[in-house]
Amino acid sequence: MRELTHEAAAEMLAEAALDTLAADDQAAVLAHAATCPDCGPTLAALRDATSELAFSLTSSTDDPVRRARVRTRLLARARADLSVAELTPGAGDAAAPASDAAPRTAPAGAPFPPAAPRVASVRRAPRTPSTVLAWGIAALTGIAAVVVIAVAHARTAADDRQVAVAHSADSLRFAQLMDSIASRDSTLRQLTDKQVSVMQLTGATARAPWGWMFWNHATNRWTLVARNLPAAPAGRTYQLWLVTPRAKVSAGTFAPRPDGSTELQATYAVARDSLRAVAVTEEPTGGAAQPTGAFVMTASAGQ
Repeated sequence: MRELTHEAAAEMLAEAALDTLAADDQAAVLAHAATCPDCGPTLAALRDATSELAFSLTSSTDDPVRRARVRTRLLARARADLSVAELTPGAGDAAAPASDAAPRTAPAGAPFPPAAPRVASVRRAPRTPSTVLAWGIAALTGIAAVVVIAVAHARTAADDRQVAVAHSADSLRFAQLMDSIASRDSTLRQLTDKQVSVMQLTGATARAPWGWMFWNHATNRWTLVARNLPAAPAGRTYQLWLVTPRAKVSAGTFAPRPDGSTELQATYAVARDSLRAVAVTEEPTGGAAQPTGAFVMTASAGQ
């Protein structure tokens, strides 16, 4: 492991505090700081400041990529601030060395020409542990404020997005509710129309299901409302039939809800005087072309 001079180690203290040095440089700085009465406390203070900053931003920078970006910005800001700190007015700029001053001459009796304006020079002061500590902590504090503000803006944007998503979900639920209400209104109008015939279906099973068939002659709309239906066995379903002298017309299959209720609608044109009955049978899943199972509920036309 190479050894560093006091000045070289002092220059790398800020980077060592952030663990951004190459492995050999980091080891050399740590070895020097372990025995140096100036660099050791300075490195410890810088690490404490870095830890405080990291702790304050932990909840806002859980993303590894974001943490790496914040760390890079901290280091760049610290380097920039330290570079500014090193620029101080040169102590020897008040008077230039005699070798650098050009002799001024003028013709006899003539005043000396005015001296050319001199530009004050700036020299780079060596880095010291106290300079690194003061400006390093200032840089970390400044960038921390910037990061906190940025995180606050990011959280505000995230909250706005959550509000927008919640608003969209509420709008969707409202639209679904309105569709449901419109559908119920339409059904209610169908059931209460002047040209609606009503038939009551009853069953002969132990559970005794029952229901109502509403037939709108104007629209040929059939609406079955049934209650107390048991669940169909596995591989079976319920099927609704419109019975005429010539055929038994399927009006669809259905499965009741867990509470035994169901509503089924179908559109089929049947002559007013040709309907003999409506019935519900238990059929194989998918339905049958003609009734094959037992009748679950029936109602005669003209009740």
